[in-house]
Amino acid sequence: MDEKSWRNIKIKPKPKKIDQELLNACYFGNIIGVKKWLKLGANVEYIEERDGWLPIHYAARWGDLEMMKILVKAGANINGKTNSKETALHKCGRWDRKEAAIVLLKLGADPTIKNSDGNKASDMTVEPELKFLLDNFEEYQEIIRNENYTPFYISNA
Repeated sequence: MDEKSWRNIKIKPKPKKIDQELLNACYFGNIIGVKKWLKLGANVEYIEERDGWLPIHYAARWGDLEMMKILVKAGANINGKTNSKETALHKCGRWDRKEAAIVLLKLGADPTIKNSDGNKASDMTVEPELKFLLDNFEEYQEIIRNENYTPFYISNA
């Protein structure tokens, strides 16, 4: 290797322990830990090495609305993607987290993003109401404003 070649090698910086601690707190649903590590300067966009999950993905996976709001306030990208190109909305779809999906959509999350398999968040769920709101959020909001709103699970019974 000549002298110029080795200068162009990019070395991935070692993650700070504080960033991993934030990710761990999100993984375990520890809201106190999340607040602590963010206050101490943890990177809200720290990417988990194996699957590429961000803290916001864990909050969405658990349906932890308070944690999601804290992470977004700290600068989390609501459309941040995992290694398989899944967003927090995909996690909401996969684990049927309707309330979390509503929060993300109200904050501007993009429901049209496709993962590496070509699936949108709505393709990740079999729950009809969640599928509908992920595909038609504006219409969904209008329906629930209506006094005569009946959830799908009641009207289909």
